[in-house]
Amino acid sequence: MDTQITIKEKSINSVKHHLHIYLSALLLLFSVSGFAFSAQDSLLKAQEKYEQEAYNEAIQTYESLIKEGYVSEDLYYNIANAFFKNNQLAQAILYYERCLKQNPNHEDALFNLNIANLQQADKLTVIPDFFIYTWINNLISFFTSDSWAYLSIAFIILVFVGLYFYLFSTSIKIKKTAFVLGIVFFIFFAATAMFSYQLKTIQTSKNTAIIFRPSLVVKSTPKDNGTDLFVIHEGLKVKIEDEYTLWVKIILSNGNEGWVKKTDIAII
Repeated sequence: MDTQITIKEKSINSVKHHLHIYLSALLLLFSVSGFAFSAQDSLLKAQEKYEQEAYNEAIQTYESLIKEGYVSEDLYYNIANAFFKNNQLAQAILYYERCLKQNPNHEDALFNLNIANLQQADKLTVIPDFFIYTWINNLISFFTSDSWAYLSIAFIILVFVGLYFYLFSTSIKIKKTAFVLGIVFFIFFAATAMFSYQLKTIQTSKNTAIIFRPSLVVKSTPKDNGTDLFVIHEGLKVKIEDEYTLWVKIILSNGNEGWVKKTDIAII
């Protein structure tokens, strides 16, 4: 993989610029939910190792934080950049995807994922989604799950405000206005709550994966002696349709499907 291709680096931008490293690390620390203070040294070490182009050491430190249970879009983004620089395409794509699972609007991750996918060997013709489905997905992804949840809380409060004025106002005009607005706010509440739930479901789902083998033969059945259908390569994103013992049934973006071993993929 040609590491001369420029990727966007959100947390590290200037060589040996220690002040910037420190500030970037602090921003990342605040973004990691429940980040223990003791992890600060590890994070700073990873940032500095990345800056020194010691990508293996940076990756090891980031991975230790992830194994301890820390989850953050920027943590995933930084380790993805380190994997990309270290010529580990599948791992880079995996963590860009995990970053986008946390925040679908992470622009730098989207940009870098597109660059990484250009180096992925399989050039598939994607079956387009129905335009309404695409439009709804884009709408849902406009905010994060938490943002939609906050909006739903605001709308349900407005519903109760409208209900209050409808029940206790002596003005017929105010009653009518409160009734109409109450219905509108309730519709908005239901929609935003549904969007929040949908995004949270996507974040916790385990139905997509990245191929981790340099080259992989997809089988017609979940058996080693199954018919060879086609060959795919590392870094390809697939959808998991079914599983059977040590095998999973995958579907490609072009509609092709077949069986591969669980050990050959990494769940996003």
